[in-house]
Amino acid sequence: MHDPRSYWEELAAAALIGTARRPNLPSPPAPLAELVPHDIPDPAAMLLDIAAATAIYVRAGALPPLREMIGFPPAPHDAQPACSAEAARHLALILEDSQRTDLPEWLAALIAAGLRLPDARLPDLLDLGRTQPELRDLIRPALGARGRWLADLNPEWGYTQIDLDPLTSWQDGDRLERRAALALLRAADPEHARDLMIAAWPNERADERVAFVEIMAPGLRMADEPWLEDALNDRSREVRRQVADLLTRLPGSRLAGRMTTRALRYVQLEWGRKISVTLPNACDEAMIRDGIEPRPPRSGLGERAWWLMQIIARTPPAIWLQRWNLAPADILGVAPDEWRPLLIEGWQSATTNYADVEWATALVTLALAGDATIQLESLITVLPARQRDDLLIRMFAANHHSTGRELAVLRALPIPWSDRVAHAALVAVARHLRAPKNDPRSDWPLRIAVDYAEAIPPDLVDLAITLLKVELADRSFWNKAIPAFLDRLRFRRSMLAALQRREA
Repeated sequence: MHDPRSYWEELAAAALIGTARRPNLPSPPAPLAELVPHDIPDPAAMLLDIAAATAIYVRAGALPPLREMIGFPPAPHDAQPACSAEAARHLALILEDSQRTDLPEWLAALIAAGLRLPDARLPDLLDLGRTQPELRDLIRPALGARGRWLADLNPEWGYTQIDLDPLTSWQDGDRLERRAALALLRAADPEHARDLMIAAWPNERADERVAFVEIMAPGLRMADEPWLEDALNDRSREVRRQVADLLTRLPGSRLAGRMTTRALRYVQLEWGRKISVTLPNACDEAMIRDGIEPRPPRSGLGERAWWLMQIIARTPPAIWLQRWNLAPADILGVAPDEWRPLLIEGWQSATTNYADVEWATALVTLALAGDATIQLESLITVLPARQRDDLLIRMFAANHHSTGRELAVLRALPIPWSDRVAHAALVAVARHLRAPKNDPRSDWPLRIAVDYAEAIPPDLVDLAITLLKVELADRSFWNKAIPAFLDRLRFRRSMLAALQRREA
């Protein structure tokens, strides 16, 4: 025997048999003969010593396997222009983490300008997309021909091929790739995407079915209703809940019709504009199938009241106007005190579910009049942009200190804010900075300068610098927070401007 690897296998066989049954160990090959011991009386101990020496020899003497080198085609010419060197420097700063939160905005602006990523940064972005799926839709369009060529050489970057052939990705991709492919197919051909998803539905896990329902939400239409109605029978409770939520957004759905029948049975307008309320006696199987949760989520809320609140929340709010011939403000005005919190919470949820602007306007007016039970943050996205901006400007102009409702509204706002809202926000920050007490934990406008720099349009940076010229030397928190806020605005302005310029 001349092969140390074969000798190692002989030793392994001897160890399995045991030295008690096979005390005479195999002789080592010539290269190992001088390294292993020969005078240890205990065969088991000798076996271990020889095995240790052989293992070291085998590892140290191993040669890499010889494989045929497989070439790959050179990178294609990329006619799409790359971003400027200045824009590439901004990207480097973003990737070095000093401004990482600005990456989505940088990528979106790059795509809008018709540019591609710098070649040197392609591996970084491709790897980032591998670990952060939420960035993939921004990375794919920014790769260019060379980036796609590079991605094709690494299976871990396969997500970049989804938009080239979403049908293949849907059929053969991993979990995240299939979800992304379904979203692309849904955007391109909603009917075909729905049919593909229905065909795969019976064989999918519950968490995948939940994800597919969420993907179907954009562009929801009445043509989706038959499938959704059938999916109310799904074996998964979470799937049923998600499906019921989607059907609640379709006023013409059968679920909305059933909820309307229930709501009008329990909530009625009597003579003299008096609203009477009767609570359901039971939460039957039909109600549970339609998304009614039997158990209330919080203490202090009775089961029967909870059932009715959910029924109202899933009833199209326009029904009340049609049946009672009253405007939303008039209906809110005659809600009986005993049932008012229940009714308002139900109507508010229904307003959000069905995106009813008339009801949203009435509820916001009531909230601004002092009704603290109304959650403005859930209504803000229903209002038209101009009306929403007016509400925010009014909030910023109010000279009071709070952290609850106002901050919840800010979190619900789409970013970036309009110039009108951003201007009002900066004025509010300046005003509150000059106030004697400016603790960010108790003064909500000042939180803008801490958490919402990305919401301010960068072209307002000069206004921000002018407004925020405040003496901050004796304020340990703000003498760092405000300069950091302004630096972020300057960086974003420079970043976006560089993406508008192309190399000569």
